[in-house]
Amino acid sequence: MLLARIEELDEKLRRKTREIEEEGTLLERVEALTCELRDERAKRNRVTEAYKRLKSQHVYLRRKVGIDDDNVVEQNKFESGSEFGSRQSPMVEPGIALISLVTVW
Repeated sequence: MLLARIEELDEKLRRKTREIEEEGTLLERVEALTCELRDERAKRNRVTEAYKRLKSQHVYLRRKVGIDDDNVVEQNKFESGSEFGSRQSPMVEPGIALISLVTVW
């Protein structure tokens, strides 16, 4: 009877020990995932800030050159004669062609 009680308590102790070890590994996994999530949020915030800076620079340069959405649409309508405009970039003037580099032998 006493030996059976000792075996029972020993088994209970082993189960509790396993549960604690499992909780420890789960806690480590949760902490690792929390750190990973924090890093991903920080990365997303950095990308968002970089996008905002680039967009701001883009808008500034377009205004500096005199290109805004209104005159691009009007220019495209005028050049193509249609409401939809052409597929040409507003930064390229119609008379300028791209020069390809050719190696001369």
